[in-house]
Amino acid sequence: MERSIETIIDLLVKMNDAYARMTVLSGKKRDCIIRGDAQAVGETVKEEWALLKKIDALEESRMEAVRQVCTEWNMPDGEMTLAEIRDRAGKDMGE
Repeated sequence: MERSIETIIDLLVKMNDAYARMTVLSGKKRDCIIRGDAQAVGETVKEEWALLKKIDALEESRMEAVRQVCTEWNMPDGEMTLAEIRDRAGKDMGE
């Protein structure tokens, strides 16, 4: 159980980092547009698309990890919340 929760936490951290990077790329793209640098805009868009693919893969992994925890806790899919994880994880991890 502990490993499943750690997996979810790890995936959420990675997703947060990826979204932060997307924000940086968005600002970079805006600056390129203002400068009229079409080539740099195109390169930035390629970076964004690659990052979106990574985010999509992370989200798929996160959803699978949540489904696994829901199964372990005999909980229907779609009812898991961070508060539920916090409340149950402390009990399951002996806290």
